[in-house]
Amino acid sequence: MSIITLSVAGFRLPDGWLRTSLLRLRDKRQARIMARKIRATAIELDKLDDQILRDIGLIRGSIEAALHERDMLERCGLRR
Repeated sequence: MSIITLSVAGFRLPDGWLRTSLLRLRDKRQARIMARKIRATAIELDKLDDQILRDIGLIRGSIEAALHERDMLERCGLRR
C-alpha cells in the first residue's frame, strides 16, 4: 500500500490509480493526434491528381520488384 491512501466519496482508491489514469489519458491523446495526422494525410491525398497517384503506384511497384529481385538473388547465392 502506498504512503498516501486516497478516498473519494468514502471509497478507497486502489494503489496506482493515478498513474494508470494518466497513462490512459496519454494513450487517448496520442490516438487523437494520430487520427488527426491520418485525416490530414487523407485530405492531401484527395487533392492529388489521379495521374500522380498512378505514377506513385508505378514507382512503388518498381521499388518493390527491385527489392524482391535482390532478395531472390541473395537467396540463390548469386549476390553477396
